Amino acid sequence: MGAEVNWVLKKALENQADMLNVLLPRLREDEDVVDSQEQTTSIVTDPSTKMSVLFTAVLQTGGYVGPFQGDTTLIFNRANTNMGEAYDISTGLFKAPVAGYYCFSFSYQADKREQSGLTLMKNDEAIVKAFNSNKPGIQHVDNASSTACLELQQGDTVSVVLPKECWVSGIGKTTSFTGFLISKA
Repeated sequence: MGAEVNWVLKKALENQADMLNVLLPRLREDEDVVDSQEQTTSIVTDPSTKMSVLFTAVLQTGGYVGPFQGDTTLIFNRANTNMGEAYDISTGLFKAPVAGYYCFSFSYQADKREQSGLTLMKNDEAIVKAFNSNKPGIQHVDNASSTACLELQQGDTVSVVLPKECWVSGIGKTTSFTGFLISKA
């Protein structure tokens, strides 16, 4: 009877060993998934790995800008905030440092001229516009703005263009351009 018990125990241990040999690789795969999820969670929750991108820049020329013979990228030459250094005050271009969803807005002021307006551009595509055609001789002030949320790929550019024959004020920080990263893609 002792030999039968030993044989049954031996078979039970062999079956358990076979099951462990099947389950162990699956367990290792599950551990890899958990490790990957923990790493992703730490990237999302660790402030040192988050990328903050935001800027506000103003047009400070001491006078009016425009009109020009063709569409012209405005250079907002005073950055009040430029976290992430994605806005270039020498070119007027915002260059996306990471793929993601961004929000941009611009506003302007103009007075005593015939046409004023701005266009928000993504790469070479017009996204939103603000425009006014004043009647000559009527003295008043135009204020306009527009906002757009965009999906950008790393390296995409966003800018504000002064359309042909339009002008805006570069006095008193009344013409501005703002953008920020909402979330990474």
